Amino acid sequence: MPSDSAIDLGYFISRIRNNWMIIFFSLSCSLILAYFMIRSIPPAYRVAASLKVDNKASTHVVESLIDNVNLIEEKSTIADEIVLLKSFDLVKQVCLDMELYKFYFQPFTFSDHELYHDRPFQFHIDLVENQIINIPIEISFLSSNTYTIHIESSKKPEIFNFTYDLQVESSLESLDYTDTLKVGDHFSTDFLSFTLLNPHGNVLSSNTSFSVLLQNPNFLAEEYQKKLSIETINKEASIIEIEIQSTVPAKDIDFINYLVSLYTKRQFDSRNRVADQIIEFIDRQLLGISDSLQNAELELKDLRINSDLTISSNNLYEEFNDVERLLSDEQIKYKYYEYLIDYITNADNFNDIIAPSVMGIQDPTLNNLINTLTQYTTEMTTIYFSAKEKNPRYAILLKNIENTRKAILENVNNIKISSRIRLNDLKQKSAQIKKGIDALPENERVMVNAQRKFDFNDNIYTYYLQRKSEAAIFKESNTTVDVVVDKARQIGQEAVTPNKKKMLLVFLVAGLFIPLGFIFGRDLIVKKIRSALDIKSLAPSLLILENIPRSPSKKKSSPIFTDDPTYQSFRSLKHKVMKKIQNGIICITSLREKDGKTFCATKLAMSLARDKQTVALLSLDSTNHKPVAGQENAVGELTFDTSAIPHVTLAFPSMNDANTIDYFFSKQNLEHLLKDLSHRFDYVLIDCSDVKRSADFQSIKQFSDLNIIVVRKDHSPADFSKLYLEEVEMCRSFIVYNCSNT
Repeated sequence: MPSDSAIDLGYFISRIRNNWMIIFFSLSCSLILAYFMIRSIPPAYRVAASLKVDNKASTHVVESLIDNVNLIEEKSTIADEIVLLKSFDLVKQVCLDMELYKFYFQPFTFSDHELYHDRPFQFHIDLVENQIINIPIEISFLSSNTYTIHIESSKKPEIFNFTYDLQVESSLESLDYTDTLKVGDHFSTDFLSFTLLNPHGNVLSSNTSFSVLLQNPNFLAEEYQKKLSIETINKEASIIEIEIQSTVPAKDIDFINYLVSLYTKRQFDSRNRVADQIIEFIDRQLLGISDSLQNAELELKDLRINSDLTISSNNLYEEFNDVERLLSDEQIKYKYYEYLIDYITNADNFNDIIAPSVMGIQDPTLNNLINTLTQYTTEMTTIYFSAKEKNPRYAILLKNIENTRKAILENVNNIKISSRIRLNDLKQKSAQIKKGIDALPENERVMVNAQRKFDFNDNIYTYYLQRKSEAAIFKESNTTVDVVVDKARQIGQEAVTPNKKKMLLVFLVAGLFIPLGFIFGRDLIVKKIRSALDIKSLAPSLLILENIPRSPSKKKSSPIFTDDPTYQSFRSLKHKVMKKIQNGIICITSLREKDGKTFCATKLAMSLARDKQTVALLSLDSTNHKPVAGQENAVGELTFDTSAIPHVTLAFPSMNDANTIDYFFSKQNLEHLLKDLSHRFDYVLIDCSDVKRSADFQSIKQFSDLNIIVVRKDHSPADFSKLYLEEVEMCRSFIVYNCSNT
């Protein structure tokens, strides 16, 4: 563990050096995986088109032709048009019309290659029949006219009906079907119905395999919605760019072009539908007026031949005609109010409502309410197409539409009451004038009545014809204002994905940092001694006797080479030990098992023996005691072996069970044993259990003259408890910092 006060570069370098094989293996695996990923991912290219959108143009045309008439101007922004272009309903219709739910594949090296323009055959399905989806239909040609189909699925197959647009519950739990057919033959089962055709006479060689996959058009439309990217070129422009990253550019070029075409047609039809609604309403009104006008015209023609009007009767007629004109205008408005009440009450969609201005009604409040209702309806339709009913704005719009609808009904009912009052007033004036007409001579009275009836019907008929012609002009002048700036095309020859350089870099970084993260992360979690600085920070009072380095020699167990750093370090350790004690008992332990205490005890004993010192190496590690095979001794006796280590006498008790362990580690017996050995040898080195299991060390440390604790780099714990640390410091222990390969 590096010191907090400084960055230990040696620690990082040593950790990388010690684990270079793991890092190399990780980098190799990453590069191999990157290679296969690049080869298996189909290249995707950028396909884009640009479209100019400006909904205000059609309104300008109408306003220039029709004075003071507003035929439902829908205020829509570029953002609204983008949402409409990506709407689920529109995208799904494109998928259905282009039959994009059918995928043709040909086996490739690492993956299947999708076919589009180069499809060798046509796979026609019966839309009214149930079809299997999301399972490949494998087609293998035996000859140019014969083929086999194979369908296999271990899971429950999904069945879909394209006509009813619903998924059908299947009784099959799995599927394994094979059949042989001829090109042009109709095939039909409960889960598949199709005809395979070869209309272009393509030569289909034998042993050629393909596969066809049918997909749910609803899911396909959702996938295209996710792939479609539609943005404005800049904030001030009304030109939008439609883009797809496509693995089959030719298919998505056709998709975008057809999407734009269908969107433009729908916008055009929507505007025409407003004019058609107006014309249809006027035609219904004209139907009842034309007969009355024709009869009144014939009657007036006959009377004019035989009668002339005097000046007084003519003035009376003109006054009566003015009142009747006002009466006819008010009756037209009253009929519109009745139409509006019926439409608002019963209609589900308010996009096709006829504006009051079309009927000559200039009521600001009513016009504003109608425009507000239209805007709410348009926004709700947009949200429904894009996000359906999941959007919280949808519920708010429903409530706003309902409130606006109620406000319109209340407003129209009030206007209708006022209109009825005006109608009654005009009818009273008409009745008074009619009394004056009735007082005229009969021939003049008949003539005035006939003229009044003709003018009344003629005014209404002329008014409706004028409005109808205005609507017809609007319809004829309605042209699409969405102009295709650039048709869909592939942008550039380079694939957008996969980005080989970026992918290689990502895999290289991952291959490098995953093992490094594991190595150094493990060091952070499991804290170990990494350097001498760690020992000093944990136990400042302890003295490091020697740093045993890693041996470069392949024969680490035989330090006989004078240039071996391990050999030299043990020589140095021997001199430091002899300087502290001339002879005596040395206890060698460690912080944990496998720290190298036995290795250090053995090498130190050999080094002392080479200096003409008699050395006994006593094994008192009760946790790992293995007596020499074939040498069984009684309790309380030692076994001596001089052949195992040169110049060193190896002494160990036979501790086979708990009784013998308790015997040797009792204070009296242990003291007697160590005194006996210290009289017979210059140095007694005790290989003791590690400090963590401190029962043995507690018994031995009171008789030893020197306690040496072996700490092994990258192995000994750096968070050993305070109890062990106090225990070590109280017995004047010293540290051997062991960096060897033991």
